[in-house]
Amino acid sequence: MDYTKYIFPIYSTSESPLCPGKRFASSFEGNGFFVGNYFVTAGHVINQCNEPCILYDGKEVLLNRQTKLLHKDMPYDEKGRPIGHDNPENADIAIYSMNDVIINSPLFFSETFPQLGETLDNIYYNYTQAEIENYAKNHEIKDKSLCIWECKGMVHEDPNDHCGDFFEATMSPSHPYGGGSSGSPIFMGSKVYGVLHAGGSVNHPEICVFFSAARILHLLNRLLAKY
Repeated sequence: MDYTKYIFPIYSTSESPLCPGKRFASSFEGNGFFVGNYFVTAGHVINQCNEPCILYDGKEVLLNRQTKLLHKDMPYDEKGRPIGHDNPENADIAIYSMNDVIINSPLFFSETFPQLGETLDNIYYNYTQAEIENYAKNHEIKDKSLCIWECKGMVHEDPNDHCGDFFEATMSPSHPYGGGSSGSPIFMGSKVYGVLHAGGSVNHPEICVFFSAARILHLLNRLLAKY
C-alpha cells in the first residue's frame, strides 16, 4: 500500500499582499499524517508554526483552534532541550479533526509499545539531499522543493534506552541534518507505533525518539469520552 498519500508536510502561513485575509503556505516546518480523518503531528511542530496549514487538493487547509482536538508539548530546559520524558503527564502531540478533508486513511494507532528490536517504517517529507548538504555548509535553503524520504527504524533492544512513553530507534538512513522530519509516523503495515519527537543530533544522527502511539490513543480516548 502507498502510505505516502496519508503523510503531509506542514507549513507556516503568511498573509497574501494581494488578497488581504487570505493566507498561503510559506515555510516548511515539519510533518503530519492522517489516522482515519484525524490529522496527527508533534506538538512542538505546531508551536514553531505561524498559523500552520497543509496543502490538500492544491488548497491551504488551516490547522486552527476550530479543528484542534488535542495539543500537548514538553517542558524545556534553559538550552531549549525537551525534558521530563519520564512524567506520564508530558506529551508531544497535536491532533486535529479534519471534517473538510475526507481522506479515510487506513493508518491506526497501536494499543501497545513496539517490540524491542523490531524494525519499523518511517516516511516523511524534507528538502532534497543536495539542499540539505547545502544547508549544512551554508546554513541557508535555496531550493525549497520537498521530496519523500523513506527509512527503517530499529527499536532499541535495551529497555534503558526508552523513557516513559518515549522510545528510541536507530534509523537507516539517518535523518537529515537540520530537522524537518518531526511529526512523521513510525509504523508497520497500517499500524502506527509512534510520532517522531526528536533526533538526528550532530553526535548521533542515526538515533530518533518517538512518542508512543499507545499513549496517544489513551489521551485521545480520554478526551473523546468527555463529549
